[in-house]
Amino acid sequence: MLGRTPFRQIRRIYASILALGRWADQASSRNDEATSALMAHAAATRALAEQIRAPGQTHIAAPASAFTEPVAELPSEAPRLLDQLRRDLLSALESPLLCVDVGARWGADSALLKLKERAKLLCFDPDAQECARLQAGQSIDEVEYVPMALSSDGRDLSLSITTEPACCSIYPPVEALYKDYPALDGMTPERVVSVPSTSIEKVLAHRGLGTPDLYKLDTQGSELDILKGAGGTLSSAFMIDIEVQFNPLYEGAGLFGDVDVFLRSQGFALWRFSELVHYAPASFPLSETTIRAVASPPWRTVQANPGNGQLFWGQAHYVRAECLATDPRRVTATFARRAAVIASAYGYWDLALMVLDKCAETNFEASTLRGLLSLR
Repeated sequence: MLGRTPFRQIRRIYASILALGRWADQASSRNDEATSALMAHAAATRALAEQIRAPGQTHIAAPASAFTEPVAELPSEAPRLLDQLRRDLLSALESPLLCVDVGARWGADSALLKLKERAKLLCFDPDAQECARLQAGQSIDEVEYVPMALSSDGRDLSLSITTEPACCSIYPPVEALYKDYPALDGMTPERVVSVPSTSIEKVLAHRGLGTPDLYKLDTQGSELDILKGAGGTLSSAFMIDIEVQFNPLYEGAGLFGDVDVFLRSQGFALWRFSELVHYAPASFPLSETTIRAVASPPWRTVQANPGNGQLFWGQAHYVRAECLATDPRRVTATFARRAAVIASAYGYWDLALMVLDKCAETNFEASTLRGLLSLR
């Protein structure tokens, strides 16, 4: 039958996949009939995606499982289906994720919050009042705010309290920056206080929480010191989401090169930067400092003009090197599924697909995701 909306057919097929049992390893424990139907629907999804990509193809003969429905616009449906896929990947995990957010002033990161239904979010900030304010609006079983400072060795820390609380650091701010750069006047120090600290490895061991799947760090220069206190807990993490300084904002803080060397020694590789931040003493409207971002494929080039200024910091995302297509190692199904969910929460669907392709047992999930991504 002709005239039926291809994407609406796929949505119905995807719904049928979920109803029959979300993933192939779960279906294997059920009867043969359900398993056969599950794989048939997955094949139909991929076939429809191929037909949609065919030049000049506007209508597709519907499979027996499809229903006639009003026309739906493809661009508005594709993101929703991917969001549904993430939720179902998340609910199918064997055990909850553990995500550690260090430097959680203003609340847990938005990417982490997408995971909280099947994750424990453990968030640290040395400001007890801020932690209490944030905890008042969250279930402690899902998101827990811990008023504690972290370090590599549990030493007492000298914390510089600044006019903007988010700029507080265990390292003194660079004086020329808060005096001469208007955007950085919030780094102006008001006083120094001594605070106790502990290592993240000791906290996790004391609570019996196991090892994190994800670390997110934003602590104004002390990120590397905190990571060195993570010890063996880094070995099972898929992603490190970390703020890095390319030029010093704080005296004595580790720079990007130091962080990069350490994380690579722990088996991580840089995936990409989500932010690159520049500062200058003054702004000049005619200053053109174009930044070019290139992706191949999809053979896209984006030009951005942040204006004048020096690059000071960015947000870097590192992943386990064995998850990358350039690494010949394989991964376990358990790890692949957990990594794919985390990657999807950051919008890195290509990374999610890459890691699912690294394991034969997650071929079904990879095929389903590949079909949906082809529609975007």
